[in-house]
This record gives sequence, C-alpha cells and structure tokens, in this order.
Amino acid sequence: MQAAVYDTFKEKLLARIDRGKVGDPADPDTEVGPIVSEKQFDEIMDAIARGKKDGGTVAAGGERADDNGWLIAPTV
Repeated sequence: MQAAVYDTFKEKLLARIDRGKVGDPADPDTEVGPIVSEKQFDEIMDAIARGKKDGGTVAAGGERADDNGWLIAPTV
C-alpha cells in the first residue's frame, strides 16, 4: 500500500521543505531558526556527513544555510 503513494508523498514533502524559510527567528515568516550553539551545529553537520559516508543519501538540505549563522537547511 505504501508503494502506491511513496513517489507522490516524497514529491510533496520535498516541495514543502524547499518552500520553508530558514533564518532569523525574529522574522515571523521564519520556520527554522539557527542551531543553539556552534558545538551543536558542528555535531549535526558531522552526523549528516557520517550518514552520507555510511551510504545514506540526502534528498533535501544537509548543508549550511547561511555563511554567518548556525543555520542548517532542513534535511531529509
């Protein structure tokens, strides 16, 4: 049963993630704000890298979303 809806669900999920706004939490349009600390930011980025190294794939996100802040694009 899941196979019948998988592609449609995946397409809609990735489109929704792509529309989401990452940024300043003071901006009412922001849905995903910064990571709380540089240490946690580094741990998350390391976890994403480990997942890819271990054979995982990133369907969306997985990268730093801003050069000046601890923002990570929503990742699937």
